[in-house]
Amino acid sequence: MYSYLSSGSINIAGCSRIGKDIFVLYKWGERSVVYFKPKAMKGIIEKIAVKRVVINYIEGKFRPIYVDTLNSLYNEEELIGGYEANLLAQKYIDNERFKIAENLRICGSNTI
Repeated sequence: MYSYLSSGSINIAGCSRIGKDIFVLYKWGERSVVYFKPKAMKGIIEKIAVKRVVINYIEGKFRPIYVDTLNSLYNEEELIGGYEANLLAQKYIDNERFKIAENLRICGSNTI
């Protein structure tokens, strides 16, 4: 059995970098093909190819900004998938056809 008595002190010092990783989830990735929602609501299907996603800090939140191949910028709310774009465009077209048919019916009943 050994026993050892020590005297003095040990000083430990160091430095480190504190890194903060921020993970932002977004709906569409680079090289995604998406559609422009405002035009789909007017019956036009406009395809957009996402070239890059830029994270922007707006009003205390990190928000993705999508850049297409023509360097146009889009918010996440403005972009939709192909199925939803086709549904919105078809809804608009059906609504317009109904309006035309209704106007023709009204005009036809007013003629002699």
